[in-house]
Amino acid sequence: MKSSESGARLLVVDDSSETVELLQRNLLAQGHQVWTAASVAAAIAILEQQRIDLVITDLKMPGASGFELARHVRENLRETAIMTITGYPSVEGAVQAVKNGAEEYLTKPFTAEELRAAVDRVLAKQRSGTEPLASLACSVWHRNGLLGRHPLFEQALAIAVKATDSEQPVLIHGEPGTGREPFARAIHCQSRRASGPFLVLRCSALPADQVGVEVFGSGRRGRRAAGQGSNLWRAATNGTLFVDDLDQAAPPLQDELVRRLTRRQARREAASPRLIAGIACDPAALVSSGSLRAELLTRANALLIALPPLRVRSSDVALLVRHHAEQCARAWQRRVPKFTDAALDALQRYQWPGNVAELRATVYQVCTGLTGELVDVTDLPPRLRFRFSSRLDAAADRTLEQVEAEHISKVLLGTGNNKARAAEILGIDRKTLREKLRRYRLAT
Repeated sequence: MKSSESGARLLVVDDSSETVELLQRNLLAQGHQVWTAASVAAAIAILEQQRIDLVITDLKMPGASGFELARHVRENLRETAIMTITGYPSVEGAVQAVKNGAEEYLTKPFTAEELRAAVDRVLAKQRSGTEPLASLACSVWHRNGLLGRHPLFEQALAIAVKATDSEQPVLIHGEPGTGREPFARAIHCQSRRASGPFLVLRCSALPADQVGVEVFGSGRRGRRAAGQGSNLWRAATNGTLFVDDLDQAAPPLQDELVRRLTRRQARREAASPRLIAGIACDPAALVSSGSLRAELLTRANALLIALPPLRVRSSDVALLVRHHAEQCARAWQRRVPKFTDAALDALQRYQWPGNVAELRATVYQVCTGLTGELVDVTDLPPRLRFRFSSRLDAAADRTLEQVEAEHISKVLLGTGNNKARAAEILGIDRKTLREKLRRYRLAT
C-alpha cells in the first residue's frame, strides 16, 4: 500500500461526469493516480486489469449500485479499500455501506479538504493494519480463479507471491484440479519473465522415456537426434517451463534437471528457463518411494507450494461459485445469476473429487443452461443433490464391479471426462483406466 504522500492508486466510480471530473481533479492534485468509471461493470473491468488501492464510489447509479460494487471488492480484492459517496444521505444507507465493506461514507456536497481527510484516513487505516498479500488484488490471480480465505490456501498464495520475485525453481503439489497450472501461469505472469514464453509439458500424457526427449531434444545431455523431440528447455529460454506430473518422468530426466538448475544458480545463467514443476502427491512420500529426486528440494533449492483440496476449504466454495458465475455471465453477456442459500449449501457439502476445476465446470454448466436468474438446488446436477435411501448401506447388495463402475463414472464426471486426471484420482494408470472403461462399457 502506497502512502498518500507518494500517491496511491484510486478508482472513482460515478455516473455523473461532473462529479467524476471534480473528484479526479482534486485527487490528482493530491498526488494520486486516478482511474474513472461511469458504472459498476466498467469499474470491475478496471479492477481486473489494474491494482487499485482505494475505490471511491457513488451509491445510487443506474444498473448495479455502489453497494454491490462494495460487496464485490470486499469479497474478491483483499488489498482494495472502499469509500462511498452519496447525495442522498440516510442512516440506513450508511449502515448498509459499512456492512458491505466501506471504510468511509462521505455525503455530497463536500469540500476538497474533507475529501483529502477521508482518503487519508482510509489509506492510513490500510497501512496500520496487518499487511495483506499485495498481489491478491492483481488481476492475474483473480482471472485464474486463485481465490480463497482458508488459511492453507492463503499460505500457498503467500509462497506463490514470494516466488514472483525470485528465480528459484518451484514445486507445486496438489490433487488434480486444485490449480497447479493456474498457479504456475500466474507466477510466470507476475515475474520478471512475464514477457518470455510459458511452456507446458504434462509427463502423464507421454511414455516415461519420451519425456526427456521432449524436454531436451534427446538424451540426458540434450544432444539432439535428428527429428527427435521438441527441446522445450531451449524453447523456454528467458521464460518458464512448467513440467506437470514430474514424478512420472524417468529418474535420469530429474537428475538432468537438477544438474542444469544447480549449474544455472552457480553461473547465474539468467537466460536459461525457470522450472516450475507439478506433482499430485506429498513430495516426502514420492521421495521415499524413489519417484522424486530429493535434490530438487535440496540442491536445486525449489520453493514448495502445497495446494489444499477443495473439500478441505469448503468455506471458499461460495466465493469461487460467485467468481465463476460472474465469469460465465460476462462471457455469455448475461446477468450474473444468484444462487439460493440452499444451492450454496449443497455446493459446500459436496466433496468435489475434481476440486476447483470440477467446480468451475459445474458452475458453467449450471449457468449456461439456466433460463431465469436464480439458481436453486433443482438446477444443480443430480450428483450434488441430496438423495434419501431407506437402506443403511446402498452398496451392500451390489457387486464390487458395480460399485467400482459407479465410482469411476463419478470421478470422470467430476473431472469433465479428463481421463488423465481421473486416473490420478483413482490411483491407476491411464492404460488400466481404459481397460476398465471397456470392461464396464462406460462412455469413452
